[in-house]
Amino acid sequence: MPETLTASVIHALPPEEHADADLEPALESLAADRYILVCRKGGTPTRIQRLLAFLRRDPIEAITVVADDAVPEDDEFTTQVTATELAGVYVVTDDGRAHFEGEYDASSGQSVRDEGASVLV
Repeated sequence: MPETLTASVIHALPPEEHADADLEPALESLAADRYILVCRKGGTPTRIQRLLAFLRRDPIEAITVVADDAVPEDDEFTTQVTATELAGVYVVTDDGRAHFEGEYDASSGQSVRDEGASVLV
């Protein structure tokens, strides 16, 4: 069942770099020709949220999102995902649209900061 997910991208792994990474076989077959996004679930926490999480000993949850298109590192996005049988791994649904603050330049692999831009994931 699809759910709405907000996350902050820590690392984006393009399909051409899958062979260089040490991926579980199940994740590698699931990702195939798609991007693997290692994310912080819930987005980027504020300094106060980080301090409270530290004091409560409540760790930040890292998740993996498999998407058709890239989302730049350090950008936050919201999209529709479906959980997989792999723990902490989600796949973006076909109609999911990731919204983030910035624009992605695929040729350079960098984020161009502009308000209100969105990218289809």
